[in-house]
Amino acid sequence: MKRIKKEIRKIIKFCAVKVIQLVNIIFNIFYKVDEKQVLFLSDVRDVLGGNLKEMYDYLEGKDYKRILCLKKDRRIRRSLKEKLGLIKLLSTSKYIMLDDFSMSISMMVVRKNQEIVQLWHGPGAFKTMGYSRNDKKFNWLNKHSAHMNYTKAIVTADEIRWCFAEAFGMKKENVCATGFPRTDCFFDKKYIEKTRKEFFKKYPKLKNKKIVLFAPTYRGENLKVANYDFSTLDIDDIYKSLHKDYVFLFKLHPALYNNIEKGTVEMPDLSKYKDFYYDFSSYRDINDLL
Repeated sequence: MKRIKKEIRKIIKFCAVKVIQLVNIIFNIFYKVDEKQVLFLSDVRDVLGGNLKEMYDYLEGKDYKRILCLKKDRRIRRSLKEKLGLIKLLSTSKYIMLDDFSMSISMMVVRKNQEIVQLWHGPGAFKTMGYSRNDKKFNWLNKHSAHMNYTKAIVTADEIRWCFAEAFGMKKENVCATGFPRTDCFFDKKYIEKTRKEFFKKYPKLKNKKIVLFAPTYRGENLKVANYDFSTLDIDDIYKSLHKDYVFLFKLHPALYNNIEKGTVEMPDLSKYKDFYYDFSSYRDINDLL
C-alpha cells in the first residue's frame, strides 16, 4: 500500500509539473520578456540578504526594474494567485537571480536569451550537494532537479568551478569565478566600523566581551528533518570555562531554526546561563556577526 501511495504521489507531482509548464508556455506566448526586469527569487528567506541583497543594492539607481519574490521556508505554499503571479514573472523577467535552489525554476520553460543566475549562498566547496551527492539522481521528480535550467553560476575561485558545475548539472564554462559579492564587505573598513558601532549600541552588554560565534549547518537529508545533536556540546562545561571573559552566540541554520520554532527540534534550555549564551538565529544576516 505504501508503494502504491508513493507511486500515486509521483504521478500527481508529474502532472502538476506539466500543468505549470503549460501555464508557463501560455504566458510565454502572450507576454514579452522585459529586457530590464530582474527577479530576485528565494524560497528560504523572507528578508533580502547575502548575494541577493548585494546584487539588488548594486542595481539601485541603474536602469533596471527590480522585483522581489521571497518566502521564509520552502514548505510554505503559495496561494493560487501567488503561483500564477510567479509564473508570469518567470516568463517575463530577462534576469532571474537565485541564492538557493527553487523548484519553480526546474518547472519553467526557459525562453531564448533569458539569464537564470545561481548566486548561491555558501562560498567555497566544503560538502557535496545537488547532483554531486551519491544518493541523488538527475530526474524530473527529484527535488535536486531544481538545479536544472541555470544559465550561469558564480563561485569564489577558479579551482572549484568544476565542483559547482557537477553539483548544478552545468557546463563548466557557465560557472564564473567572480568571487562572492557578500564577502566584499569584509574588506570595507568603513562598513566594518559602522557595523560594530550599530551592533554594540544595540547590544551594549556584549561590548567588553570576547565573542564566540557558533553557526553550524543542519544535519539531516532535507528541511523537514533538519536537526542538530546539541548533546555534542557540553553546555555547562563551556559556560564554566569561558563565562568570565566571553559570550557565546548561536546562529543556527535557517532550516534548523525553523524546525525549532515549529517544535520538531528541541534546543537546550539556556536560561540559567545568564549573560553568556545568546540566540542570534533570527538575526537578519550572518555577515554582520562574522
